[in-house]
Amino acid sequence: MTIPEPRNLTGIFENTTGIVGMMKGVNDTLMNGYFGILLLVSIWIMLFMGFMKTTAHAGKSALSSSFIIFILSVLLRALNIVNDLTMYGALALFALTLAFLFPRD
Repeated sequence: MTIPEPRNLTGIFENTTGIVGMMKGVNDTLMNGYFGILLLVSIWIMLFMGFMKTTAHAGKSALSSSFIIFILSVLLRALNIVNDLTMYGALALFALTLAFLFPRD
């Protein structure tokens, strides 16, 4: 079994001018486009746990976390870090949690 060569990270970060350029480089080169998705999922989990600690209501915590994730996905889409499908997925998650939390009679 051969050991793969380590990836040269200096090529990714030599043309970056800030945190957005670094995030785009990591997203495109290292993560193959999954960096934004994993970032949103991990932030959603942290927000959900934080809201559960303060409100102790799973529905409200999921709705609040989904709304914040949708806003973040719009911002990340404007920076071209996530694609349209991820942004629409965050919108669908927010709409589903809203529909399940407030059902019609």
